[in-house]
Amino acid sequence: MNAMRSLFGRRESAAVLESSSVLSHFLRGELSAADLKQRFNPAKIHELANEAFMKHRQPTAAAQLWKAAAAAGHPDARYSLATYSIDKAAMERKARRGRQTPMDLKVEEEPSLPVSRAVEELRQLVEAGHGQAHHALALLQREGTHGVEKSAEKALQNFRTASVLGVQPAIHAAASMMMTGEGTEGGVPEVEEAIKWFQIGAAGPGGGDPACHLALGIIKGDQERYPDWFDLESAFEHLKKAADFGLPQAKHNVACALREGLGCEKDLRAAVQLFGEAASMGYRPSMVNFALALEKGEGIEQDTEAASAILARLSP
Repeated sequence: MNAMRSLFGRRESAAVLESSSVLSHFLRGELSAADLKQRFNPAKIHELANEAFMKHRQPTAAAQLWKAAAAAGHPDARYSLATYSIDKAAMERKARRGRQTPMDLKVEEEPSLPVSRAVEELRQLVEAGHGQAHHALALLQREGTHGVEKSAEKALQNFRTASVLGVQPAIHAAASMMMTGEGTEGGVPEVEEAIKWFQIGAAGPGGGDPACHLALGIIKGDQERYPDWFDLESAFEHLKKAADFGLPQAKHNVACALREGLGCEKDLRAAVQLFGEAASMGYRPSMVNFALALEKGEGIEQDTEAASAILARLSP
């Protein structure tokens, strides 16, 4: 490690090391977070932390870098470290109950924060107008977890604020609460307002939020509950967009529409294919439908053994 640090300290050699190469050395334990702080600014360290987390799947190593950038006051790094700490505490609690394996710690220094401090970090970021922090705090307030008082009203308020600040998942969360009256004044559902929010989310960047597309597809396909919004063709389009994002429930709903010709032309083969895709993702209603199709040979070559195997997986 000393030899590597010596190399890192040489200006001519450091210039050759690209950030991805430096990250690789860090992940192998040949460089420390302190070494990276000498080379990069907090924003770059936060970017490397995200790469370690998302690309290399090393959350604890990523948290070390988040901690380094957070110590320099980088707001997104403070948010990332706080949410990592809260998620890690939840996973460890599940592990103690025998439900899940805790995170594998691959570095010596434990970088996570105590949960109470992580929550306080989120509150401070909320005060500073950090959109993702509003969203994260709202999730805690909605469930009343990690020492945060349960409050649907505060959760809805923070989801709304996060939405205005550009956090796409918060739009669906806020709309879902308004749809049922959770956190609204007097607990009264605000259906029209909720649908407007779903539409905003569906029209967002990158093809929109898939969860908002799914919600609109369900709403517009339900004539009994939402007669003013009933539109099968529009429902199918929204469901198709959500399915294209990979949501198993949306794949199932599109398959049902294709099977019956609801808002689209009938296409049994395409329907069964989508049932199969959703079934492979563990979506139980699709597993049943796909098994039945295999059993009867409808829209797919008959395979009773495969059908029986799928149905066996559904047994308790």
